[in-house]
Amino acid sequence: LSPVGGSTVSGDADLRSSGASTRVEVELTGLNAGSTYTPQIHSGTCTEVGTTVAELEPVVASGMEAASTSTIDPSVLAAYEADHHIAVSDETGTMVACGELPVEEAQDIP
Repeated sequence: LSPVGGSTVSGDADLRSSGASTRVEVELTGLNAGSTYTPQIHSGTCTEVGTTVAELEPVVASGMEAASTSTIDPSVLAAYEADHHIAVSDETGTMVACGELPVEEAQDIP
């Protein structure tokens, strides 16, 4: 996940499929302590954002680093012909980090 719009927020997302669910772990750095960040999976790309397809657990920053873990229905990501990405927004709703989900592999997303 790379910073967007001059933000200092970056991180990693790890997607792991296990049968009827997919576990999504989002780890962020460069956070403002005491703030809450909202990661979501969207259709489209980081530059052409589509609709929200999965809301992920918020990342609550007690320091400059924090993480959250969510479980989603794997059918959300089944349509890999379409582009998907994870966008992270701050408390004002401004996108501060984004990373596109690779079509070939959905385990480690930079």
